[in-house]
Amino acid sequence: MTTSTMTKVSIAAASAACIAMGSTVLTSAPAQAITLSAPFQINVSSGTFAGATGNGTVSWESTALTGSGLEILQPGTGLLGLSLDFVGNTYTAASAVGFPSRPRLVFSNGSLFGLDYLFQVQGSTEFLGLDPLSNEVTTGVPGAPPVGSYAAAVPTPALLPGLLGLSLAVSALRKRKAEETTTQA
Repeated sequence: MTTSTMTKVSIAAASAACIAMGSTVLTSAPAQAITLSAPFQINVSSGTFAGATGNGTVSWESTALTGSGLEILQPGTGLLGLSLDFVGNTYTAASAVGFPSRPRLVFSNGSLFGLDYLFQVQGSTEFLGLDPLSNEVTTGVPGAPPVGSYAAAVPTPALLPGLLGLSLAVSALRKRKAEETTTQA
């Protein structure tokens, strides 16, 4: 097999893979779930943990939402995972006070609005909570002033990095073919 024929076979295989991947993604039935995730960050500005920050990620199933009005997801009803790194410890959905009815993700018309999550800081008697309506970090004590804030980013489909990688591979194959065509001419 010549180099030109091998290149054509490689491009054909990559094209077939792209078509198959694209077909799967573009023609997916509404009932097929896509895992969405959003990073979030907490910033504590007062109290015992003043100056501490934490980074986390929440993920949920897209089909669990109708996209209309106020909706709440929790473990077992569409919330797939939660992970938060704070002061050297990792907290998960199972770390929530009230698990499995908490944590909760709150959506408004299909957009992530807030996170309802209360956890005890490891090695401490203190609790921290994320208020889903105000995006404030609290101590979990009713009526106590907030001790910080948190923010979540725009959610992304979990398979987006794979699709980007595939498009880069196809672009590299096309570039290589163009270089071979120029070299042979």
